[in-house]
Amino acid sequence: AGFPRPILHGLCTYGMTCKALVDNLLDGDVTGVKSYGARMAGGVFPGETLRLSVWKNDGGYEAVVTAPERDNAVALAGVEFVPA
Repeated sequence: AGFPRPILHGLCTYGMTCKALVDNLLDGDVTGVKSYGARMAGGVFPGETLRLSVWKNDGGYEAVVTAPERDNAVALAGVEFVPA
């Protein structure tokens, strides 16, 4: 659909991001997640490196996922992660 090569499904990027947040912020304990949400903002190609940038807010964490190899094109935006 107009991409130069096959893309990675957005739900895969969504799931990998949640796993990275759980692994790094909750020591892998998925029961510690109260809520998680994000907005697909761009395509990801299989094999690309993704950068997850995270900052703390009042109730949890916000994040964005970018593709450094494509001038930090945003892949996942509006990521909200709230621990239980």
